[in-house]
Formats: sequence, structure tokens, C-alpha cells
Amino acid sequence: MSADMRAVILCAGRGQRLRPLTDERPKCLLELGGRTILERCLSAMRGAGLRDFLLVTGYRAEMVEAEARRCLPEGGAAFISNPDFEETNTSVSLRIALNASPGRDCLQANGDVLFDPALLDDLLRHPAPNAVVVDEAGPLGAEEVKVTVRDGRVARISKRLDPDICLGEAIGLNRIGAATAAELVRIYEDFEARGERSHFFEAGFDRLAAGDPGGRHAFGLVSTAGRAWIEIDTPEDFEHARRDIAPKLRG
Repeated sequence: MSADMRAVILCAGRGQRLRPLTDERPKCLLELGGRTILERCLSAMRGAGLRDFLLVTGYRAEMVEAEARRCLPEGGAAFISNPDFEETNTSVSLRIALNASPGRDCLQANGDVLFDPALLDDLLRHPAPNAVVVDEAGPLGAEEVKVTVRDGRVARISKRLDPDICLGEAIGLNRIGAATAAELVRIYEDFEARGERSHFFEAGFDRLAAGDPGGRHAFGLVSTAGRAWIEIDTPEDFEHARRDIAPKLRG
């Protein structure tokens, strides 16, 4: 891990599919075992040695900021807004974060993912500057962000891939080197210039992987290796996380 690596957490979305749980709070502030998803994420990142945090906010931003400051009383949290969070998707939020982190290596997490902290250790130890954490065990369907592989690297990454040719699901926990971050910003800005503001951020990863196979912007692979995690998008996901996933997580 580089000394100035920044943790980027995407927390802007409203979480419509989780209503009514998110009527009054963002989904990253839903509690599992007495701790918010955001608290668990920040705790895991601090345990992995990260000290500089940038949170992209939108819906109920003041609540997210208050929780981050509570969890990091020693400081280290910065905030930047996606003012168009209602009309955009995570590619815009990540572009905003990377633009605010020039020359920095970043560890990026989705604010709705609950994960075993040991996954961060594996991700930070990976020798490549860019890497994607992938679950090779779960069933794949239309909703999962799927990954295909070539020569041990990401070949494609998208929801739209054929599940039968995919290695597994990208869980929303990634490492982005500084040079690749700058290239991703250019890609996201190109999307937005063409009026394409509803992409998931993985669309930028996919363009790099497809256009630069094995090159300096290639993304390596980190397996979940059976460790527990879940992306929380629906009330059913939340109940599964509360009942089955959170009790398995250390810390």
C-alpha cells in the first residue's frame, strides 16, 4: 500500500429499492448488529492501515458526514458532493472522487457493501496497482456485475455479460492506481460529454480492460475465497445481511 493511498467510499445514492428502510436515512447508515454499514466499512479500512478517507455524498449528506465524523474522531474524513445524485449513477460519483484525488492511489468501496475486513488485506497486498475483488462462488444473473478473465486479469466487467462465460461477480471493492485513475476520469468525462450519466463506474473499468488487455491499466483479480460479503439493495438483502452475514464478520 502506498503511503498516500486514499480510501474512496461512494455514499451518494438514495437506495430506492430499500424503501421504506431508506425513507429517512441513506442505506450506508442502516444498522446491522448495532453498527451502521458505514461504520463497519470505516473500521475495516482503518484496521487495514488507511488513514485518509473521501466520501462522495448526496442523499441526506449531513447524516453521512455526521456518522463518518463520529466513527473517525481523530479526523481523516473529507466529503465531496454529487449534486446530481438523483439523475446520475456511480460513474459520476467516482469521477468526482478521482478528480478530487489527483496523483493518488485509491481503494474504492461501494457504501452499500458489507464485507469481511480480511478482503482488504488481500486487495492491498495484490502486486498490481489495479485490482477487483471477485466472488467466484455465487450464482450469476442479470443483476450481478460480472467478470470475464484473460491471462489472470479482468477481460470484461459488466452486468450485461453472459453468466455462462464469467468467472464471478465483482463485489464493489476495488483498487485503482494513480495512472489508471487519471485515465478513468477521461473516460467518465467522455461518457458525460455524450450525455451518458447513468453508467455504473464499472463501465470505465470495462472500457480500459477491453481496450488495453494486459497493459498498464489492466485490473488484477482478488478472490473472496469464500469470505462473507453482501451488497444490500433490497429489504430482502438487508434481512439476509442481518441474519446471516453480519454475525460472521470479525470486528
